[in-house]
Amino acid sequence: ELGSACDNFVVHAEHCLAARQVSSKTHQFFAYLQKTVLHPLKDRGRDWSQVRPEWGLAGNAAFVAARRDRTRHLDLEGRAFLHEYRAESDPTLETLELILTAPVVVASWINLQYYASTVNQRLWGSGSKITHNIVGGFGVQQGNDGDLRMGLPFQSVHDGDRWRHEPLRLSVILETDPAKVDVILGRQPQVLELVRNGWIHLFTIAPDGSGSHYRTPGGGWQPHPGVEPRSSGLAGPAPLRPLP
Repeated sequence: ELGSACDNFVVHAEHCLAARQVSSKTHQFFAYLQKTVLHPLKDRGRDWSQVRPEWGLAGNAAFVAARRDRTRHLDLEGRAFLHEYRAESDPTLETLELILTAPVVVASWINLQYYASTVNQRLWGSGSKITHNIVGGFGVQQGNDGDLRMGLPFQSVHDGDRWRHEPLRLSVILETDPAKVDVILGRQPQVLELVRNGWIHLFTIAPDGSGSHYRTPGGGWQPHPGVEPRSSGLAGPAPLRPLP
């Protein structure tokens, strides 16, 4: 019995040592991977001397302010700015006004910068950043060219084979009533100008799921068939496709 117990102990010890060896090697491997791959990858991703660290916002197409369950089941491919908003918790429209005058405006700036730098890279972009010379903190020169360039570099919107950004005006989708949006637009002329001049496309989704509307640049709202009302939220990615 003593010999059998010793044998069992030895077998158990061998298993424990083997498992420990595997665990140790696995730990060493991941430590090596982190040191040789992950850390340099993060450093390169933040290093503006690298050619392409800034694709994070390329492809932006929409801004959604709604309950999270409206979009939770959708694959938006990283192309939408998502903002949690619940109309029932905003009786004074203070939050809605803040959304329209702050994050929506910033998102439109980002969208239009990518838009302009893609539709006419030579005029509104800033060319290849390999030969950029920084001028102050407000622009760059292309090599020794005298023109000041303030758009995005070619590498921000193109990967060498195809455009990384599709130039679309920003679709702003709000889960609220159109009349409430009109109240804000009446108080905020700078946001109204973005809509009136077609720089952004403005949509609403009724909080009760009864329908969706699009605000025309000339004023007024019209039903928009891109959203099929469902209790679970949006029917699919169709409402996130901007108008031509």
